[in-house]
Amino acid sequence: MADKRLYESLLATARADDGQFLVCGRVLRPLSLLHCVQLEAIESPLWKADAGKPTLFDLDVAAQICSSNDPVIPQKPDAAALRKRVLIRELGAWVNYIELCQARPELKTTEDATVPRDDGAPFELFIVTFLGRILNIPEDRAWRMPAGLAHWYFDAAVEQVTGEHWIIPTDLSEELDRLSTPAAKAERRAKEQIAGDVFRAGFDPELRLKLLADLETEPGRKRVVAFLQKRATRLKAPAKTKRKKKGARRAR
Repeated sequence: MADKRLYESLLATARADDGQFLVCGRVLRPLSLLHCVQLEAIESPLWKADAGKPTLFDLDVAAQICSSNDPVIPQKPDAAALRKRVLIRELGAWVNYIELCQARPELKTTEDATVPRDDGAPFELFIVTFLGRILNIPEDRAWRMPAGLAHWYFDAAVEQVTGEHWIIPTDLSEELDRLSTPAAKAERRAKEQIAGDVFRAGFDPELRLKLLADLETEPGRKRVVAFLQKRATRLKAPAKTKRKKKGARRAR
């Protein structure tokens, strides 16, 4: 099964050639490592979360950089032209562009992970050098290919070099995200509590397995809870009946 993020990174160039990435009236090229370095260098708020809120000015400058496959010295945007733009619309187009071009693989996190690195050469340069040395990808192509695709090549090569698997398939990543929501965590805790009640009840193995299987669905959990409540009521009922009989003897 093809990975959705890998597919998006492979398709980024075709989308750009089709003119689908349009920000502030400029047709953008696929976001590359070269673009990433330039946006980082100018501390663009569209690239650095702590650089403040982005403006139409920032969007136009970023669009100047990303509309070229070569290094760019950004020019001052035309104020009159910017006034015709709608910030939220241009920002939405930028976010869509970034998400599609940076559809890099999601990696497992361990203390022994090869990446990310906190020191040494800038990470973009490290990737370009690695791709050239390990995969013989020309420097010019490594700098200008979609950034997401560069990360796919890099992380896949790291797996081959280290013999360890770091990439998490998209479908598994989405399932992990779903299971980590507060609602999913609360659902798991409730399921575990009900399962504990089933085990403590001392049912025969066949009934216990049936009840535990029912816990996998919401209607099934409701049936199990109702069953346990009825059982608890029945267990209490004889004691209440016995007390009434004693009271009746006293009355006589």
